[in-house]
Amino acid sequence: MRSFESPRLRRTAVFAIVISVLFLLHLCDDYANITPLYWQSAQLKGGRSWDIAPIEPYWEWNYTTDANNLLLTHTHCEQAFHGLFKPIDQSVRRHRAPYNKVKLSDLDQVSGTKGVVRAMIYDQQLYVISTAGSISKRSLEVLAQINRALVTSPEEVANIEFTFTTEERSSHYSRSSASAKTWAFARAPTDHKTWLMPDYTSFSWPEAGPIESFHDARRRAEAIDTIDWEQKKPHLHWRGSTSSISQHPDFLSSTANAPWADVQITSSPQHQHHHETNLSSSPCESKYLAHPETSSYNNHLKYLQLCTSVLLLPSSLKWTTSHTHLLQPTGPEQNYLEVSDDWSDVRAKIRHLQSWDTLGERIARNGARAWRERWATPAAEVCEWRRLMRGWREGMGFEVEFYDEGRERGVLWERFVLERVGGEG
Repeated sequence: MRSFESPRLRRTAVFAIVISVLFLLHLCDDYANITPLYWQSAQLKGGRSWDIAPIEPYWEWNYTTDANNLLLTHTHCEQAFHGLFKPIDQSVRRHRAPYNKVKLSDLDQVSGTKGVVRAMIYDQQLYVISTAGSISKRSLEVLAQINRALVTSPEEVANIEFTFTTEERSSHYSRSSASAKTWAFARAPTDHKTWLMPDYTSFSWPEAGPIESFHDARRRAEAIDTIDWEQKKPHLHWRGSTSSISQHPDFLSSTANAPWADVQITSSPQHQHHHETNLSSSPCESKYLAHPETSSYNNHLKYLQLCTSVLLLPSSLKWTTSHTHLLQPTGPEQNYLEVSDDWSDVRAKIRHLQSWDTLGERIARNGARAWRERWATPAAEVCEWRRLMRGWREGMGFEVEFYDEGRERGVLWERFVLERVGGEG
């Protein structure tokens, strides 16, 4: 057997080692030049691309850095907001069978005197096909949300045709036919034909006057909550208009003259809207917030959920929204406090919270962490819209036709909205 003491063998061994090292360095250099998938730019329409902030392979949702990220992929939307899309997935399952697919005639059956819009997404662009009466500010807000979710999507969105209603009572749009299918803000618990869409106040709330957008309110609520829990007012806060007196007799009688109740009637619904959405004032400064429901859906709840306060809700909610299923009445993640439908136990519930202050603080912080720091962020909103588009496409039983007898069926969204903006020049 030869020994490595031989000069020739030593030279051969050294040469082999050098070659091996050079080969490994070459491989490392090639690997370094490969752009990982999660660093690549999103390919958008017409070959354009936007650079996306790099998403780590083992990425996790971070409210501080991701709340305003509108460029999350389908996979990362699912990872960040798992559970948010349950109502959409339920609607998809109900319409998956061939005999129950959404038909073009189902869209024809959707009717209303206002607030109903028919639109389509075709080749990655949004078109407005028709509106019921004059276009409302709410409808423009919804269309703007849809377009934002579309143009920021890092993945292709399939062609779809759909209708939506901005009416607060979902029964208004479908009186003409039991087969009418549309998107709406809320539905009755027994209504399975309506697909739930995000709320309309992301950019503004037109009916409430000159108030900030929802996402501005979210940031303001966060700033207010630098106040320590112990410094918050130990009151149950509620504001309602004179028109709500007849709708909440039980709530008003249960809180009348109570030292822990800060319950007031405002002069008009607009003042009520302005107060509840102007989070620089009293709502977020109180430990407890009440939300008695009315005969029609309203979105005050969405604003109240921004506060680090204990939200009190009746046990049987009249309206289901795309976020209702995220309410947790018990357990370690409890994010609101349930009261009886007639509010007869509200006194006992408030006394219990006041005597066990750490419980109230835990529920309040769970609520802010759930809504303000996750479900109610701009990132969650666009993810929800894109999931609705994807789910609706899966439930559709027809193909979108761009032309009708040689004529375009819709108006491009940008043109549609610019034609409705006043002013000169």
